[in-house]
Amino acid sequence: TYDRGSTRQNRAEAEAIVREIKARLMDPAPVRRSIGVVTFNSNQQSLIEDLLNDLFRENPALETLALEGEEPIFIKNLENVQGDERDVILFSVGYGPDKTGRIALNFGPLNRDGGWRRLNVAVSRARYEMKVFSTLRADQIDLNRTSAEGVAGLKAFLEYAEKGREALSYQMSADHRLEDALLCSIATELEKRGYRTRMNVGCSGYRIDIGVVDPECSEKYLLGILCDGYNHNAARTAHDRVITQSSVLQMLGWRLHHVWAMDWWENRSRTIETLVTAIEEEIRHKSEIKGNESNEPQTEESLVIGTNTSIESGTCEEVSVADSPEFVEQEPDVQIRPYQIAELEYTPVTSDDFAQGYYDSQVMNKIRSVIKTEAPVSRALLCKRVLNSFAIARMGTRLAAHMDYLLKRMNLRTTGKESQFYWNDDQRPESYDIYRPESKREALDIAPEEVAVAVRRILEEQGALLEEDLIRETAHQFNYTRLGDNVSASMAHGVAYALQSGKIVKSGNTIKAVSIREM
Repeated sequence: TYDRGSTRQNRAEAEAIVREIKARLMDPAPVRRSIGVVTFNSNQQSLIEDLLNDLFRENPALETLALEGEEPIFIKNLENVQGDERDVILFSVGYGPDKTGRIALNFGPLNRDGGWRRLNVAVSRARYEMKVFSTLRADQIDLNRTSAEGVAGLKAFLEYAEKGREALSYQMSADHRLEDALLCSIATELEKRGYRTRMNVGCSGYRIDIGVVDPECSEKYLLGILCDGYNHNAARTAHDRVITQSSVLQMLGWRLHHVWAMDWWENRSRTIETLVTAIEEEIRHKSEIKGNESNEPQTEESLVIGTNTSIESGTCEEVSVADSPEFVEQEPDVQIRPYQIAELEYTPVTSDDFAQGYYDSQVMNKIRSVIKTEAPVSRALLCKRVLNSFAIARMGTRLAAHMDYLLKRMNLRTTGKESQFYWNDDQRPESYDIYRPESKREALDIAPEEVAVAVRRILEEQGALLEEDLIRETAHQFNYTRLGDNVSASMAHGVAYALQSGKIVKSGNTIKAVSIREM
């Protein structure tokens, strides 16, 4: 029960969370996922902290595992968790029936204006897994008693946590109406500026939300606009949404530009300015190559995909590209590949034996294996992979010094000064043309050279973007849905590298790709 009148705590939930933490810390798996705890109020946060401290006094070894890893455990409440992330989040709702069985729909910050934003922050802190602890069920929240958006959001969240995707089915019709409003709003703004548009272009599972009609030929399109509406969210996986959809449409000859709903509603003028810039770039590009049919935009019929199409792992078979000479004749200068993690033999050793150099030959062999599979790979990630394979969870000062000694001794190929990245001998950083969006890497573990490849691809698709929009789009390419400090810094380093290397240029307030002619 929730002690509503006195402590404003839910002891049963707090004890259950501490038991869960204990079980996870005692898991013998070599790679433990970092843990964070989020509560709705500071009282529940304090109770969990107290119970956890009691556990650590009884088990000092667990305290070492919890607090001395790369990402120590945190316990925060709704008001101060913004910006923090962990692999696993344990979420304590706290609120629920009191000892008399009564439920008060007073959920603190959620009842205030903008409360749904706080809920959104709280439930989006997990990279891999969220486990919800609640004595309150969704069907116990009566929305007839409150008009607060945050409370409605909590009800929907609890229903989803309990029932999964089935709980979202009732929202489909509302989602369609919202999407129609977004597409109509964008199309109306473009029509005002003299561009003709059509919505939901195509007849396959890969549709263009808005097609900008070629003014010289009404059956062709200058640009395809994709939004994060129904077509985007209907894809089963992030890979299908971010990679496969764009890849298939590009293979069919489409030039694409993404408009994100949040950007449109929050800063419409800037978003429409970027969109118009992309359209005008396509018009100028078309005028430059006028008369060359191989580079004309595709017709709507080119979106028809055969029933035997295979859309698995980003490949597409039996899609006719006979009408798309641009795709056939022009070798792609950017390659997208899945991120492969090196498989290393698990060899438990003590930290002392490791630092004494008893296993140096094995360590160096594993270093080579990681670089061979994952290069370019950051020093931090390289060391983490190797140490974890020896059942060492934390790299202290002695281990770091010994790893430095071995890495220097191996005379490996590196780039970067403050943040070092290791490369295979057959890789050329200056002409690197691959990026790997499917990864479980931290943003700072991605080499600027790799980020620059994604940057170039985005600009080749969308023409020109403001720098902050380009950073956001690049983060989306690497499957980062939130722009934290580390993500922003990593993407900005990639943009800076691409500018420095001359692969993109800044013109006024916008950044664009450098064409072959300009290079």
